[in-house]
Amino acid sequence: MRNTLLFSFVLLSQFCFGQLKSVKGNWVSEKNETLSISDTTNNDNHLASNGNSRNLYIEFLNDILSFQERFYSSSDNYKKLNVVKYDLKIEEVNDSLLIATPVSEASKRLFKSSEAITFFNQEFIQDSSFVFEKLTFHTSACFGSCPVIHLEISSDKTLKYSSNFYKEKSFNETDTARSGNFTGTLSDKLFDELRDLIIQSKITALQGGQNQMLCCDGAIKTIILYHNGLRTYYKVMFEPRILRELISFLTTIDQNVDLKKVEEKFSLER
Repeated sequence: MRNTLLFSFVLLSQFCFGQLKSVKGNWVSEKNETLSISDTTNNDNHLASNGNSRNLYIEFLNDILSFQERFYSSSDNYKKLNVVKYDLKIEEVNDSLLIATPVSEASKRLFKSSEAITFFNQEFIQDSSFVFEKLTFHTSACFGSCPVIHLEISSDKTLKYSSNFYKEKSFNETDTARSGNFTGTLSDKLFDELRDLIIQSKITALQGGQNQMLCCDGAIKTIILYHNGLRTYYKVMFEPRILRELISFLTTIDQNVDLKKVEEKFSLER
């Protein structure tokens, strides 16, 4: 009996892993509704629609993708685990596309729909009409050792960069090697990667940080993007999942570009 239970558990684990592998990643609809699927063992999964976002657990129930908010409440003295299910029925899925229908009351309320929604894999998002002109990026200090970064990248691939990093996550000792004012030039490969990340982040369609929290102790990130004769401004403390790879690229760019320290002080757009 014990061996049978163990065998069943192994089969279930392999089945869940196979399902997770088929849908893992970031998925975005035309309305910027987002599914971020990472892990079935914790709440590092993300669901966002109409400015509302949640970090949730996830389960696979046959063809149902069940995002779950799990919590205890003071109303019963924290004795009962409460579960709110944002269930989506998978209609079709492949490498680049996921079609799912909200089927639980919570998911219908979140997406304000009971109709099937088409999501696209972030890695496959393309826009041949996108023309990069300039990007300015700022990060603020936080209650901790967050670096302060100000940078500007122009269409000719040149970079202006000012930063203040703390040494080995110290709160008071500056990392002089990574801090100061610098200039540099992105390689063709890095510039192409930046362009792809901008397109895949869909920042040009995001609503300027609307309903975003700026009140707490995290670093505030500001992105000002000029493209196709247009200006996009986005300011956020807790960025949506779809922006994480772009922001990670920008915050670590000094590790990938050959920078030259200069005395010049830069005046970058805020």
